[in-house]
Amino acid sequence: MINAKLTHILDFHHCSRPQPKTSKFEIGLFANLVPYKDGYVGASRCGAIDFNDKINIINYDSKFKYIDNTEITKGEDPRCFLYKDIPHALTWSPKNISSVTYFTYKVINLITKEVVELNIDNVSNEEMHWQKLGKNWMPIVKDDILYFIITLEPDLNILKCNLDSGKCEWVTEYDTEKDNIPVTISRGGTPFLFNKKLESYIGIGHRTYDGNHHSPYLYTISKDFKNVYVGEDLKSKYNAINDPLSIFQDVDGEFYCCIAVLNQASRSSTSGFTSLYKIEFN
Repeated sequence: MINAKLTHILDFHHCSRPQPKTSKFEIGLFANLVPYKDGYVGASRCGAIDFNDKINIINYDSKFKYIDNTEITKGEDPRCFLYKDIPHALTWSPKNISSVTYFTYKVINLITKEVVELNIDNVSNEEMHWQKLGKNWMPIVKDDILYFIITLEPDLNILKCNLDSGKCEWVTEYDTEKDNIPVTISRGGTPFLFNKKLESYIGIGHRTYDGNHHSPYLYTISKDFKNVYVGEDLKSKYNAINDPLSIFQDVDGEFYCCIAVLNQASRSSTSGFTSLYKIEFN
């Protein structure tokens, strides 16, 4: 069993709006960062928390002081990660057709601002809806190849993606006859990073108890992508909605994660911020 502890470091990227449901979060909720050069680059979700929301690229200095943001594309709840040492973000853009929510899955290069739409093998555009593929995917990079873990439990589902073409192929067996990929309350959160000491890829997810209570927890997957460990809840500073979004290592090899914090469901919320935590293992 792997034990982890979250140590709160600081809060940053505070944002608010005057009214729920109608007014906009201008600099965005769900902000998260990864280190790049002498500062941090990341993304946030800007808008009224509806199907018209946009992803903004955000820049912070080395002291977590906000610099600026740039609107880039439609999307929700970005997950930032490093791919070939360049900051990227995974997002999905929803649309509603006949009461069904469909997604366009995207990866954004946060430096070049290129947006790649993903094409999923054996899944047509008409099937790319919430029940079929869900969201909360977990990026993982192994041998310079980008993968997305779609679910950890009850079944492991993994895609391998080529960002030059946007083509994604199933690594695990995919049942085209299934109406959906089942998920439990243990949802994805941060991408995975390899921990040499543990000889596993590690990340922090969110466990959805209800719309106003998400708790962080540790997940790991073995180097061969065959063995998954889903841990117990981790204690965070705030008893609220805690949504882990990015994970990174500093120059000393220490692990950190960005966790977005809201006191109620985002559609009804008027404020939010992001917390930085250190992840310690024992």
